[in-house]
Amino acid sequence: MREWTLMGVEIGAGRRSLLPSLAVISALLVCKGLLYGTALLAVIGVAIDIPPGPWAIAVDIAVAVAVVAFWFNRRRHGMVWPTLLAALGAILVIGYMHGLVPAELEWAGLILLLVAAFLDWKAGRRRIG
Repeated sequence: MREWTLMGVEIGAGRRSLLPSLAVISALLVCKGLLYGTALLAVIGVAIDIPPGPWAIAVDIAVAVAVVAFWFNRRRHGMVWPTLLAALGAILVIGYMHGLVPAELEWAGLILLLVAAFLDWKAGRRRIG
């Protein structure tokens, strides 16, 4: 049995969906890649100032999309743990971006997103039934 998503990606019963993993990678790129990329440009003499408001909103959207991707992938393998870990990681990352939690907890949130992606990938490899 095959399903089609809104993006036109075919999801079969035996296929692994990489959408949650891609969403986590994009969240990491928006969150830390942009920060370190601008720092690297500053080292070579190019100064770019990114306003914190739009950057925080971009990070919020990226981690929210990751959690939604985990939620939709949950139907395929029946495990809710990757979704819960991703939601906790998203709360920590969003909390840091808005000044509610320290930087160490943001790193913990990013690690939780990576662990959730790994668990989701492992669960997708296992057959149910």
